[in-house]
Amino acid sequence: MSWKEKLQSVDADDLLERIGLEVRRSTSEKMLPGLVLFGAGLIVGAGLVALLTPRSGPELRSRLRNRLSRESCCEHSDLEMAQHTNG
Repeated sequence: MSWKEKLQSVDADDLLERIGLEVRRSTSEKMLPGLVLFGAGLIVGAGLVALLTPRSGPELRSRLRNRLSRESCCEHSDLEMAQHTNG
């Protein structure tokens, strides 16, 4: 293989890597870490809101338990929550 053929087979990314520079990242590679951090921030924020609500501990735990379990019909749990809140 001649030096011309070797030189033609070298691409820009190979040359940048050879001299120690970073290869250009694609748009998805740039956005993915930001989206992951944004999603983690949403989850942490939702948790903080749940912890810092002006409700008593037992009431908050009861509401969270009802929302997470959803064993009974949605209307039934909503009715229980309304009765618990009103009386």
